[in-house]
Amino acid sequence: MRKLSLLLAAFAIFSLSLPAQVYYSGILKKVDDSLQYNYQLDWESLNALQLNNRKKGFELADVEAIVVDGQTEYNAIWQENADEKKMMLVPGWDSLVILKREMAADSFVITDVEAFTQKGEEFFVVLWKKGTTYHKIRKLTSWEGLKNDYEELNKRKLEMMDIEGFTAADGKTHYLALYHKRFANNRTHLYRASDYKTFSIDKGKRNKSGYQLFDYEHFEKRGVAFYVGLYHKSDAGGYIIEADSQEAFAQKCSEFKNEKQLALTDLDVSNNIQER
Repeated sequence: MRKLSLLLAAFAIFSLSLPAQVYYSGILKKVDDSLQYNYQLDWESLNALQLNNRKKGFELADVEAIVVDGQTEYNAIWQENADEKKMMLVPGWDSLVILKREMAADSFVITDVEAFTQKGEEFFVVLWKKGTTYHKIRKLTSWEGLKNDYEELNKRKLEMMDIEGFTAADGKTHYLALYHKRFANNRTHLYRASDYKTFSIDKGKRNKSGYQLFDYEHFEKRGVAFYVGLYHKSDAGGYIIEADSQEAFAQKCSEFKNEKQLALTDLDVSNNIQER
């Protein structure tokens, strides 16, 4: 019995020392401008790269944040010849709502928003660019609430531009959605599936109708993995790639770039996702 107890204790210590499993996924497309990527950065390094890459003609296009073993890691896509961005780390939803109003009054538009929770506090990484486009940022506590909100805002000609699910401070999955005013007939379409095969079949049907995936997210809720996509009319089709390590993901990106001239345009980094 003593040996069994020691073995169980040793196994528990070993389990606690295992690194958190992180999954990388993204959309690859053909693009005219050059893109580059940086992974597993701290906040100071991300800010330093933003200034350095700007001097080289690159601007932030997408930022992903994830808490791994208690530390926040940032992953980013940089695009050549893109609009200049301001990046801010905002603590708390109420602060973000107030800041969004202030920035809109100064003619800034949110282009990308990322959420994570660390030590019981919610944080939001926000990218802004100069502009006057009417936009909204919404935070919903249920998928049903998000769907109802999505349909209502579509009637008001507001298009969902970015979506993600994240574990909020209450320990539950919340949904963050960014909407921009629609100025042309380019409505975006939202789809979610609880298995990748169903998601992939639906994606194929949308592609045949001329709709392409531009934002891809996956997350886990109550032990179930969900796959979420945003689609719009486009000729630029692409591939979804996934890997369970940064090294394997970067290798896949390199292979697609060399063999098919496809570049990573959308990045998602998540943990606690069931393997397919």
